Amino acid sequence: NPFQDCPIEKLNWDSELSPYVVTQYCRTTLNEVVLGPNVTSIGDWAFSRCSSLKSFTIPYSVTSISEVAFWNTPIEKLTWDSDLSPHVVTQYCRTTLNEVVLGTNMTRIGENAFYECSSLTSLTIPSSIASIEIDAFLECPLSKIYVSWDTPIYVERGAFSNYDGTLYVPIGTKELYSSTYPWSEFREIEEYDAVGVHTPKANRNLHEVGRYGLDGTAVNGNRKGIHIIKMNDGSTRKVMVK
Repeated sequence: NPFQDCPIEKLNWDSELSPYVVTQYCRTTLNEVVLGPNVTSIGDWAFSRCSSLKSFTIPYSVTSISEVAFWNTPIEKLTWDSDLSPHVVTQYCRTTLNEVVLGTNMTRIGENAFYECSSLTSLTIPSSIASIEIDAFLECPLSKIYVSWDTPIYVERGAFSNYDGTLYVPIGTKELYSSTYPWSEFREIEEYDAVGVHTPKANRNLHEVGRYGLDGTAVNGNRKGIHIIKMNDGSTRKVMVK
């Protein structure tokens, strides 16, 4: 193998081939990986047992990740911008993961996404997220959660199991969150200035990708009342349909 016994520390990868052909020989030295826009899948054992790889970014282009791609890899910081559930990675770094950055291309937080991530205590959820699925934060000791929706989004029952932390909501929305399940279950709800926390990406081909009622359920365009419209750049708009 051309990479045998090569102590590579940084790997730039923009191929559909599995990086395992390289990483199997530099598991103890590899500490930085940059995935290019042509990478759409991360195959079997791609970054397994890479003991020095503490930070990783999953770009929007990635639509498939093998269940064993990150086996036994102690990631501490995870940047995630895909609609895949992070569980495929976090299941192997539950005790080490302490920082998560969620990108504005995400529209949902999937099932078991951060299940039992015992070192994850703070998280900012971008406004692009339209739903949070069951057990997404089960047994996750979050003490601070920052959200920026003017209207609380739909959350599946059981998405959270720990409500002892503080929920930070946009100025003027505390009363609404305090009366909407499960946000109302948090021990403390405080307001903060959420303006500019998450700025959706510019998109010249802006179009609607989802429409929801105030209760977070999907609605069609003919239903009367206030609609929350989600755009493809992650932004939301509130309109009245009469």
